[in-house]
Amino acid sequence: MSKQERTRKSAPQNKVKSFISASEDILPTSELDFDELARFDAIIASRERETWTPADRGMATKLAEIEVEWHRERQLVKIEGSTDGDKVSPRFKVCEGLFTQINRLRRDLGLSASQRAISGHKQAKRNQQDHAAAEKIASIGSLIARPNAKA
Repeated sequence: MSKQERTRKSAPQNKVKSFISASEDILPTSELDFDELARFDAIIASRERETWTPADRGMATKLAEIEVEWHRERQLVKIEGSTDGDKVSPRFKVCEGLFTQINRLRRDLGLSASQRAISGHKQAKRNQQDHAAAEKIASIGSLIARPNAKA
């Protein structure tokens, strides 16, 4: 049985795939506010674009919402303090719960440090090529005829 060779990311057909996938928008599965949308975009950019399934997009949307909520709660804990007299503040407990959810979702999406270590430098190179393709699209974006563009 012959071993099937994987085509290199730098092969011409894969460069075209990277170019096409970098030009496609990956949208959240629900409406997000400005901060959540910025977080969602950062989450999407942290992994190769063509690896995002519809289920992953839903989890990324939820992760963005929870991360922003955690950040907002954390700011309040910094102001109010993490204790309420002798007891731990309820707001601090909320922050801990949100942080646990964030870590679980990041792990499930393959964004945790241990999963990044598994893919190693190969993933970093693929992400770099996706980023380069996105930059190229941005630089020539006005020259591309887009059939879905609204006049």
